[in-house]
Amino acid sequence: MNKVLNLIKKLLVFFRFPIKKETDEIVFPQIMERKMGEQTARFEAVVSDDPVRISDLCGEETWWQDIVNMLEPIDCFWDIGSFTGLLTVYTAKKCSAGTVVAIEPDPDFMTRVTRNMELNNVQNVRTFNLGFSDVPGTLKLNTSGVEGWSPSFFQKELREWIEVPVTTMDLLCKQYPELSPNIIKIDVEGFEGKVLAGARAVLASPKLRAIFLELHPEFLVKNGQSIGKVLSLLEDNGFVLKEFRQRNAEIHVLALKQKV
Repeated sequence: MNKVLNLIKKLLVFFRFPIKKETDEIVFPQIMERKMGEQTARFEAVVSDDPVRISDLCGEETWWQDIVNMLEPIDCFWDIGSFTGLLTVYTAKKCSAGTVVAIEPDPDFMTRVTRNMELNNVQNVRTFNLGFSDVPGTLKLNTSGVEGWSPSFFQKELREWIEVPVTTMDLLCKQYPELSPNIIKIDVEGFEGKVLAGARAVLASPKLRAIFLELHPEFLVKNGQSIGKVLSLLEDNGFVLKEFRQRNAEIHVLALKQKV
């Protein structure tokens, strides 16, 4: 029987009849196109999770669209926790006469950010392969590389720990004053308290209009950080907490600087 089936297959190939595979395997890398609002961008999928990340925009399309809508073409936007650079690309397209600063401590994911920038020919992004904390130095990052989801400075049961450089938002802004932000997005898997603690001057800047902050209550509490203290730091620097949205175990917070 097997010999007969093999003969039939050979004949079908010879006469150019297509043979339907039982399962169509996705071949990587592949380029995917995704529209968000009025913008269409192209992204490279290199592992099995990528098609979901791209098609679902990491489950944050509404949040990201709000960010893009608030940006002006001349703005400087900081994407803190750039991951694979999906939001980085969309915001770079919007800030056509401005700048986007992409902050990503995982070197494998930073490679993905750079590749997605190239695919969309965006040239107004400054990339920094480092993390933010309250003091400069080095920290251990828990990661599974591009085969996993967001790395963290807290334990997430990921594959390995790698050592990465960290600085503070204030120090980076002092080093590159031309990159002073108008709008900031912070998604750092529970490290948001440390990030904001190193941003006293940035938070006080009259140029800064808004912060889109993803809070991770479980990580904050487990690591002795207070959600109230994080939010109070924003309020003490003239921000009004305008929106709170629940997203799975996280909370999206929009903080707007009060006009004096």
